Amino acid sequence: MTMVLQGLKGLLVFMLFQVSGPEDSMLLNNEAVQLNDNGIQEELLYEDSIRRNPMLLEPRINLALLYMQTGRLESAVFILERALTQFRNDPDLLYLLGLAQASSGNLMEAAKAFEGCLDRKPEYVDASYNLGLLYWNPRKKQGDLANKGRAEFYWKRTLAANPQYSRAAEGLLSLYLHLGRYQEAAAIIGRLPAESLSQDGRLNASKCMEKIHDPGRAAHYLKFYLKGQNEPPKKLSRKLRQLESKSMNLDGAKGRKRDGIAETDPIQEPARVPPSTVAETVQEPISPGEPEKAPIARTDISTLYLSGLSALSDSQFPQASEIFRQVAKVQSDYRDVQWYLASSLLELGREREAEQCLREAIRQNKNHPYAYVTLGILLEKTGRFDEALQMYTQGIEVAPDGVLTPAGKLGIERIQKRTK
Repeated sequence: MTMVLQGLKGLLVFMLFQVSGPEDSMLLNNEAVQLNDNGIQEELLYEDSIRRNPMLLEPRINLALLYMQTGRLESAVFILERALTQFRNDPDLLYLLGLAQASSGNLMEAAKAFEGCLDRKPEYVDASYNLGLLYWNPRKKQGDLANKGRAEFYWKRTLAANPQYSRAAEGLLSLYLHLGRYQEAAAIIGRLPAESLSQDGRLNASKCMEKIHDPGRAAHYLKFYLKGQNEPPKKLSRKLRQLESKSMNLDGAKGRKRDGIAETDPIQEPARVPPSTVAETVQEPISPGEPEKAPIARTDISTLYLSGLSALSDSQFPQASEIFRQVAKVQSDYRDVQWYLASSLLELGREREAEQCLREAIRQNKNHPYAYVTLGILLEKTGRFDEALQMYTQGIEVAPDGVLTPAGKLGIERIQKRTK
């Protein structure tokens, strides 16, 4: 079954087969062909919504995401720049434009877009993180952006806004190791448990601990790194044994020096370093929709919402439903969150919850172009034919030539046939 966000047609066909009887099989098969094979693609859904609701931002964001995910970066840039002429102060549009430009290799334009995003929303941590990446990455050929000081600034800024943003912390770790600032790197490591680090982060943490002559903690992080390898490299396995041996020797020497009794304690998780010991803020470009595990603040709602759209478009339905639920908890009428929450719940088979969301979407927007027909299908499936007929009719009235109108008309025909 195709994704709701990018292929609502597939979902409707699937549901239509569920509510039909054997006598409708040929009619429904023809409808499936009409919906899936006659050139009605995901982008038509968004273009239709943009045409009908020129003041809505979501269809433009969805269309840009679709272009980015299918490699049509120039089209994505065009859509986003055009949307910005109407929604010039929307930080999500600027963030996506930065991603599209960075993916196209236009790093200067990407930096301008991310900086514009931060001008409008200073706490937009994904934008500041991405700026850090643009300025830091030593492999970039565009030397104009090579600025380690700017990278450090933006990653510190990211951590100031969200201390749990592990990617920014790991960016600072790699930067400080590169610059030989090992004590500052150690301070960064101290605030992150080993299990929260990426594989590169664990390896860098081990190298840092070795540089400051702490073989016990170096072994600790290297051990976590090797656990994440399917086939641990023999060289690193030997390195781990050497570090553990050094740690035991040091512990024994400390014990003998203290009271003449050698003591070898097991390696413990390193103590956390207070956030105040870590430098300020920096960021680098990342793909949309990777929410950090941090407390949700109202100021982060647009970033969270965008993450939900990305998760839904990537078929990560459990994650998408949880993100949209959190957004709705903060602000139940935020943009089109009820519709997208219903979409993700339908993909998970949680139809009762989806029905509640669809009703709420209609309550908030009496002219919603898709909620009526989708709710009609759910009602028909559960035998509530009178109300389903009402929903189909209203859906057609709202969008008489919309992309879901054929499904609505088919539903009316089915119900009329049953009630004759």
